[in-house]
Amino acid sequence: LSYRRLGGQNAAYARGRLQRWKSGMQSSSPAESIMAPIAQLLSDAQIDAVAAYYASLPAIQPSERGRR
Repeated sequence: LSYRRLGGQNAAYARGRLQRWKSGMQSSSPAESIMAPIAQLLSDAQIDAVAAYYASLPAIQPSERGRR
């Protein structure tokens, strides 16, 4: 499986994806199949907090993987 890097992710994008999974949007990949049931447990305030948290983290470039 390949997973998207979350650090530095645009908050609006992350919030939108979480909201769509919460509303029952069909998962299109194995990674999304993991996230959808988790998102369904979150309140709107928690989704906002998660999106803001990941947006506040530094983005890790592909060349930096494994160094952290």
